[in-house]
Amino acid sequence: MCVSTVLDFLLERFRFFAARMAPGQLEPAAGQNAGKGAGKGAGKELEAAAGYCAGQVPIAAMMPTPKIPRQDGDASAIAFLDFNDEIQAQVLSFLPGWVSAQAQAALPSWRSILSCDSWWRTRCLRDFKAHLLPRTPAGVGAATWHAKYRQLNAAKKARTGTWCHRSRRHGLGDRVAQPQMFVGREGQKLFNYGGWSGRGPQNDLHWVPIDTLRSCAARSPLASAASGSGTTAEPWKFVRAEEHGTPAFHGGVQALTPLWFGSADTPSLKHIAATSAALAASCAAAGDKAVVSSGSEGFGSCLLFAFGGGQGSYRNEHNSWAVGVLHEGQGSDPAKVLWGRPKPARTEGADDDEEFYQPGARAAHSATYVPARLAGGLFPEGCVVVYCGHRQHVREELGSIDVLSLHDWRWQPIDHGQEAPEPRHGHSTTLLEVDGKGYLIVVGGGTGNILENFGVQDFYDAAVLEIATWNWLGKFRLDLEPGAAGPGRHHTACSGLLGQIFLFGGGQRPGGQVLLLDGEGLVRQALAGTSRRVALREVSSQISGSEREGGPAPALPTGRKMHGAACLLPWAPMLVVYGGWERGPHFDDLWVYAMGGDAEDLEGFECLLRSQGGQLPAQNE
Repeated sequence: MCVSTVLDFLLERFRFFAARMAPGQLEPAAGQNAGKGAGKGAGKELEAAAGYCAGQVPIAAMMPTPKIPRQDGDASAIAFLDFNDEIQAQVLSFLPGWVSAQAQAALPSWRSILSCDSWWRTRCLRDFKAHLLPRTPAGVGAATWHAKYRQLNAAKKARTGTWCHRSRRHGLGDRVAQPQMFVGREGQKLFNYGGWSGRGPQNDLHWVPIDTLRSCAARSPLASAASGSGTTAEPWKFVRAEEHGTPAFHGGVQALTPLWFGSADTPSLKHIAATSAALAASCAAAGDKAVVSSGSEGFGSCLLFAFGGGQGSYRNEHNSWAVGVLHEGQGSDPAKVLWGRPKPARTEGADDDEEFYQPGARAAHSATYVPARLAGGLFPEGCVVVYCGHRQHVREELGSIDVLSLHDWRWQPIDHGQEAPEPRHGHSTTLLEVDGKGYLIVVGGGTGNILENFGVQDFYDAAVLEIATWNWLGKFRLDLEPGAAGPGRHHTACSGLLGQIFLFGGGQRPGGQVLLLDGEGLVRQALAGTSRRVALREVSSQISGSEREGGPAPALPTGRKMHGAACLLPWAPMLVVYGGWERGPHFDDLWVYAMGGDAEDLEGFECLLRSQGGQLPAQNE
């Protein structure tokens, strides 16, 4: 790559970001100056550089840089080289890591900047979302952050993956009706909530340590078959959490959402403690005193929310809901959860018999947590968005949006407007943050009876909802690769790194491929109002062996719907798929999918949050 090409690209990037920065926002990059043109006027030069790149002031205003007119091509590249080192370092801070690495190879004068490990720490925080990463992990040595960036970037690309572990010894049995899987806020455990077992719909909570899951995946015959070691993976099982209080009424295709986004975006500790105390008081009044009384006690105190569901044949939908105070526990320490329904705050001056709005009964809907900083001033503790679903014994699809304020525990309906997608059930809704704003990505779903494959319709589309305005930005058709099955009703969607969304299964003829949707690109496309089509990329999958439990395993997971799934990023580069069905018997297998490499890399993968002694960002009080 020639120097002028690199610089032209960098300059355009700098113009893009500088145009969005107010005067005074650019500050000198501390510790990055190599001595060329440094001095007291560096801050003013940076502002002048921003103005020049935004086309607002002539380059002549940038002293002591050469007084030459603004040009394109090689001339602009030469002018850019004449910026002092602090300006160049500021430009670097705006660039993706892979671009900076190419610039490092092309420009020897920048090698001192890019060889600094603290710079790569900044890149990790910016490229992989600061709210997911610790501020000061201990034990960071030379090149550690650079190495971690390479690991995260490899997982982010996810161009290939390996089904590296398959188990039926997990202890959950066979479950359908969309069991809800999620990773704890501290990254210690993988949880499974509910689903439909042989005993009917469940509302129980089970957990397994992520370290155990990762180690078994790395040591399983699936991972070691190529080397011929034949080592048998140690058996592991999900353990039921210690549960107290009153959970939501059980139901199939019930929605559960963890009330955190990343590690730091949660309701405040004070609010969690108050909620826990109120639920504990209710339990004590009912005779259950063996509960945790404070939301600030225990490791990983946080909140869960469960809503809705259906009974036999997914009929008799209900609108029962509950909030859980979850204490995750470190490693193999038991997890505990306290369930209950907080009382809504009364309107000042209202009568004691004040009636509160409640959303209608439904199943196969979605519930998504939005943190306070993305939800706006009306929701100081964040909110939960419940969207669509079916009612009337699976005869009617809903198109409504209902929002629960976590501050006062009151519901309110949202006008979904004329541009809203068709009513549906069995869809997925994923929260993304793009340029500091929140967006909900709705994918797939459909209409018709869940248990029938005739007289039904699957929607192979996506839609974007802007949270700040509650306006729909557009609906998009999903373009699939030849032979790939689209995400119809009852697929799963898991949020990865940098706006990626991993889709699996769903539809009348579900496939066994992992599909990748560029969610951030979709949002930018919706904001720009360009094409109404978006591509789904199939992630190349392979398998490295077979666990051979009760006979040979299939080469790849059987296509399924109404299953559970969870993405373990950034804690581990893995995707977990469990249960579900296609036609006939329910599935009881659990698969682990290693992203960006083979399973033998799992034990060596140390994500930033798992650095020994690493600390999470301080939670708001």
